[in-house]
Amino acid sequence: DQTFAIGNPLSLKMVILEGAPFVYLMYDNGRGYFEVLASGKSSLLLKRSVEFKPEEGPKPIEGTITPARFIRNQDSYYVVKGISEPVHVSNMKSLIHALEDKKQELEKYTETEKLKRGSKENMIKVVEYYNSL
Repeated sequence: DQTFAIGNPLSLKMVILEGAPFVYLMYDNGRGYFEVLASGKSSLLLKRSVEFKPEEGPKPIEGTITPARFIRNQDSYYVVKGISEPVHVSNMKSLIHALEDKKQELEKYTETEKLKRGSKENMIKVVEYYNSL
């Protein structure tokens, strides 16, 4: 229930909030904090998206003020190999493409484990399997 600000986020390697590790990285849309879902030689990251809607003045018919609020948008997943820049992945196919050096092994693994849908749990399993190779 408190808000914190970090003056120089690049000076911290990791922040742990409620048991979840977060890292600060630069990516295609700027920079920000990512939750680490799986780590190793390749990491699966979750970028949470929240939009701030400022207060709106009274509308002619309603006559009420709409208060400022935060709106939760769809989260995005990213893969980082080594110290490279995060690569956005939206489904299982794009995840396997981002980890293309082990593409055949990953395709075989997703078929045998029936991991076609790009859910959070399935993507974590694929990245953990990739890290075990």
